[in-house]
Amino acid sequence: MQKKKFLIILLLIPVLFVAPGYSQTKEWTLKKCIEYANNENIQIKQNLLSNKLIKENISQIKANRIPSLNAGAGQSFTWGASMDPVTGDYQNENYSSNNFNLSSSLVLFNGLKNTKSIKQSEVNYQAAEYKTEQIKENISLQITNAYLNILYANENLKNMTEQVKSTKQQLGRTEIMVKAGMLPESDLLEMKAQYSSDKLAQTNAENQLAIAKVILMQLMELPLDEHFKISKPAIDNLLLKVDKDFNNPEKIYSQALKLKPEIKNALLNTKSKALEIDIAKSSLYPRLTLNGSLTSRYSSARKLYDVSATFWQEEEIGYLQSDPTQVVVAMKPYHNMTAKDYCFFDQINDNFFQSVSLNLSIPIFNNRQSKSNISRAIINKKISELEEQSVKNDLRKKIEQAWLDVKAARKEYLANKEQYASVKQSYNNSKEKFNIGMMNSVDFLINKTKFIKAENSLLNAKFNYVFKVKILDFYSGKPLSL
Repeated sequence: MQKKKFLIILLLIPVLFVAPGYSQTKEWTLKKCIEYANNENIQIKQNLLSNKLIKENISQIKANRIPSLNAGAGQSFTWGASMDPVTGDYQNENYSSNNFNLSSSLVLFNGLKNTKSIKQSEVNYQAAEYKTEQIKENISLQITNAYLNILYANENLKNMTEQVKSTKQQLGRTEIMVKAGMLPESDLLEMKAQYSSDKLAQTNAENQLAIAKVILMQLMELPLDEHFKISKPAIDNLLLKVDKDFNNPEKIYSQALKLKPEIKNALLNTKSKALEIDIAKSSLYPRLTLNGSLTSRYSSARKLYDVSATFWQEEEIGYLQSDPTQVVVAMKPYHNMTAKDYCFFDQINDNFFQSVSLNLSIPIFNNRQSKSNISRAIINKKISELEEQSVKNDLRKKIEQAWLDVKAARKEYLANKEQYASVKQSYNNSKEKFNIGMMNSVDFLINKTKFIKAENSLLNAKFNYVFKVKILDFYSGKPLSL
């Protein structure tokens, strides 16, 4: 009995911990899809990391304004005849030596190159931030399109399912009427063929919906999930809120120039190229550097000497000026010296010295490098100005096209809506006639095909209109939402 209970618990564990995950699967709104895609997109992540590199470069350039500090130490062992690096005496013995130094350097003036480089790096960082925003906006637009495709596929599947259900009912009535002798056998065959065709259309609609979901999940960098669902806003209600009097393209363009990240990115790129000219010109100015160092040394060959004994000895020191033959002598002291080790820390302390220097470098001729760098910087700025204008022109063209697309899509939607209303009325009349035997199956199926075509055309026109409106909203600076 205990074993059975244990097995039951083991079987329930997946249900308790896995099944709720599916049952509690939330519907994805368009906003959530966009947020998830922005967090998971590889290109956005790469751009964010590139931005961090630019920020690190800014920190590096700022650090160039403070003094550098470096420490060094050396150890050497010498055999045979050589010059002692500490005493400068020639030695013919084995000895070891050490040297220690601490040095610092500070650029006092270099044509304000560091200051200008910092400004340029900060401008580049801002431009990179807007580039990331541009990528996010483009992804958001793709997500919106994919999201609307799922909504379209859902409605299309719903329509196809209703058509299959309706055709199935008509097939049943046709069988009854054929058995009663009210319709010929050919009508039944026609209806069966239509039923098979409708079922195929339903299957295609199911596949279209599945593909649309996969496309959206791939854009979101979301692993394939069979339980993926999106919320379904009422598109017809959304169309009622659409402003029919859209701003003209000039007004939308003037707004977009202030809002769109690609424009801000292009402006900052041009500003960066202008700063590049100033940086190149800084090489024409003198460079003044302040240097300082602390140094000390030690040598095992160096000794200290103490006086162990003193004795006096007579020694000639000259002669008389009046009689050069008369030698003058004097007693001169002499010392016996005893050598002892010169300890490490005493030598380090005694050999310690400091130095400070100012170095001035004045550019006179450097094989035209500075002039070439300046010329290249000026040319790059002109190229950037043309790229900026190209981005502006491209944005203007896209807005003009989007504005025209909305106008055309609205006309197409209204025309399809009117056509659908009249075709639906005709189809309903033919369905009543067919049900009472006043219309044959051929004529009825012709009207039904017209109705299905009109229904599909209206559905396409409706979602096309919604997407075109969203594109125009996108350029107007409105958030993408449904």
